[in-house]
Amino acid sequence: MRTLFIASSGELLKDLGFKHGSMDTRQKLLAVIPDAYRDEAQTIWECIHLDTKTWRESPEKTHAFQTVQQAIWERKKLHMIYEQANGEQRERVVEPYGLVLKGNRWYLVASRNGEMRNYRVSRIHQAKVEQETFQRPADFNLATYWEQSKVSFVQKLPKYDVHVEIHPAIIQRITFTDKFVKMIKKGDANRDQWIPATLRFDHEQEAIAFLLGFANKIKVLSPKDLPKKIVSLAKSVIDFYHQESH
Repeated sequence: MRTLFIASSGELLKDLGFKHGSMDTRQKLLAVIPDAYRDEAQTIWECIHLDTKTWRESPEKTHAFQTVQQAIWERKKLHMIYEQANGEQRERVVEPYGLVLKGNRWYLVASRNGEMRNYRVSRIHQAKVEQETFQRPADFNLATYWEQSKVSFVQKLPKYDVHVEIHPAIIQRITFTDKFVKMIKKGDANRDQWIPATLRFDHEQEAIAFLLGFANKIKVLSPKDLPKKIVSLAKSVIDFYHQESH
C-alpha cells in the first residue's frame, strides 16, 4: 500500500503513457482508504519523492517506446532497427518480455534466438509489432532476471587496478564520486600521512589521464611501468601548449 503514495517522476509516468491527470490517482486512493491509514499515507507521500533524472540531464529520445510497450502487452514479436554500441544499425526480431528503468534509461528485456538480451530503448530507431505471437515463460521473473543480469554485467567489465598513495588533501575528492574511478581498498595513513589505496579503472589510458590530473598528490606504486606513461603524457601536453604559445 505504501508504495502507491510515493511521488513518482512525472517523466516516468509520461513514458509509460499516463496522462497528467493520472497523477491524481493517489488523491482518489486517499479518499477511500480507512481513516486509520490516511494520515500515515499522506505523510509518506509528502516525505518521499523519486527523481529518476541525473544532475546534468541529457534526455534520451524513445521514439519507439509505445510500439515496444504494445508488443509486450500483446505478447507479439517485435521487429526493430537497433543501433549497437559501435554505431552500426542492425535488424532484430525479438520476443519482448518487459521494460526496466535503470537511472533515467529504459531497457527492453527480450529473448532473441533463445538467448536473453537487454536493449537500450533509445537505440531502437524503428520498431514494428509482428503478427506472430510468442509464449512468455511462466517462471520468468523480470526483477530476478535484471538483478542477475546486473551482476553478470559488472563481473564482465574490464578492470585495471592501480596501487597508489594519496595525499590527505585530496582524499575526499577521490572518495566523493566513483563515476570515473572506484576505490576498492583503502589503508591507514603512513608516517607522512599519505594514504595507501587501490584504485580501479576500466582501462590503462583512463588511469593515466585521471592520475595526471592530480599531479603530485597521488604517488603510483604499481603497475611499475605506469609512472613512465604518465610522464610521457605530461610531456606531450607541455610540448603541445608550448608550440601553441609560439
